[in-house]
Amino acid sequence: MKQKRPVSARMVVSRVIIGIGLSLILFAAVYEAAGYPWRTLFASPEELNVDTLPDPTPPPVDYVDLPEDYSPSGAAQPSFEPDPTDGEDTALPGQDDSFINSPKKPATPPPPLERVGAIKIPKLDVSVNVFEGQSSRVLQAGCGHTPGTPAFGKQGNCVVAGHRVTRAMHPFRHLDKMEEGDLIILKNNAHTYTYATVTTFIVKNTENWVMGKTDDIEYCLTLVTCHPVGSARERLILRARLVDIDGVSPEEFYHPSTPSPDASPSPDASPSPDALPSPDASPSPDTLPSDPALPPEGASPSDGASPSTNADADASPAPPSPAS
Repeated sequence: MKQKRPVSARMVVSRVIIGIGLSLILFAAVYEAAGYPWRTLFASPEELNVDTLPDPTPPPVDYVDLPEDYSPSGAAQPSFEPDPTDGEDTALPGQDDSFINSPKKPATPPPPLERVGAIKIPKLDVSVNVFEGQSSRVLQAGCGHTPGTPAFGKQGNCVVAGHRVTRAMHPFRHLDKMEEGDLIILKNNAHTYTYATVTTFIVKNTENWVMGKTDDIEYCLTLVTCHPVGSARERLILRARLVDIDGVSPEEFYHPSTPSPDASPSPDASPSPDALPSPDASPSPDTLPSDPALPPEGASPSDGASPSTNADADASPAPPSPAS
């Protein structure tokens, strides 16, 4: 009879490590499957871009809603300008991105977050709040609007950053699946702004020129997230163009058309000089009023009756004839 070999400690450790590895692989697979936008595999582009998502619920943090007409940097049309003195030490938003990252607990209670609005990406089933700023605390609560860039729907380059893989928030996890024409919706407490994707590209994590002015897109939206997944050495950039504000085009919304002056004359308009009669002009005979005492033209007076004229009225009566 064959005798069983005793299980060594090395074999036990090996089995435990293999078990932990398989568990992590299974967890990663389930985690990925739960957040994967499966509709992208089966639905048409038109169906993917229909907004059926509910607005995000209020975040479980202290926050205040910013007014619709707020200015991110105190200017009417702010534009982010990278500081050349920052050099390679200044990275794009998302530099703390990792799977288990979390903001450090401050010594004193932080001020309330400033909620700008919400971002919705129908194709990716994304609907999250957007706050002002790009700190780790902001990006753990939702997406962050980069200070110094225009507000939603304004002229210039509006920049919004979001995590790709974090413990609590990862709205841009599948941003690389966005294609030209896919819609992105930004909402605040007054308007709904719809953008259409133009392009996506990869840059180094220090190429903050992507947050500056864009000459080719007047109303631009730039989304920033880390790349590749689980790393922060690069950034995935998405550019989008504003195509709709509350159901109308940006041009019509910001520059509504005015009625043509030919369509309805102004009550204050004075008649044209050509339409006024000349003071030297004599009235046409055809325009003179007819004398009701005169017979119509071409008609003869009745027998025994003599037409009465102004001359007759002025004439002296005939002297009586002498008696015979």
